[in-house]
Amino acid sequence: MTRSLVKNFIVYGLGFGLSKFSMVLVLPFVTSALTPEEFGVIELVQTAYNVLMIFGLLQLDASFQRFYANQEFQQTRLIGTIVLFIVLVNVLLIGAIHGLGWLFLDDLPVGMPVISLMSALVFFSNVSSILFIVYRYDDRAVSLSLLTFIQIAVQVIFIYYFLVIKQYGVFHYFLSQT
Repeated sequence: MTRSLVKNFIVYGLGFGLSKFSMVLVLPFVTSALTPEEFGVIELVQTAYNVLMIFGLLQLDASFQRFYANQEFQQTRLIGTIVLFIVLVNVLLIGAIHGLGWLFLDDLPVGMPVISLMSALVFFSNVSSILFIVYRYDDRAVSLSLLTFIQIAVQVIFIYYFLVIKQYGVFHYFLSQT
């Protein structure tokens, strides 16, 4: 039991902790590459992103965890159904954002490409959260750790490349998040 606890802490706790901490590692590069106005834009878009994550996932991850752990259900069908529902909800959200974007975009300091990219990020984040749950419950610790590490490495490399080397702005900051 203790050995399993230590292993799970290392794999899941440190793995996901490092993915959240990765932004701290690139913070000096980001602060030197972006202006305070661009940070304001990023915070504004991140706030909208967090709200859309709530509507895009509809707490399906919590119900998915509950039913996926129950072996009486067909897990493959459950995964397909949840992912399909997330796709449909997110397509509706993206459609609503693009259909109604003209109402509020005039007052925002960002353009439609950033909003479109944020919409795509919501979709990919929601689908990946379901896939990470599957890896956790199927006890595929090595695969989960590898995916987390690849995600961190690609994100840090892209942020450094787009913001420091190429000196692009906010759009490419969000592009590096995908």
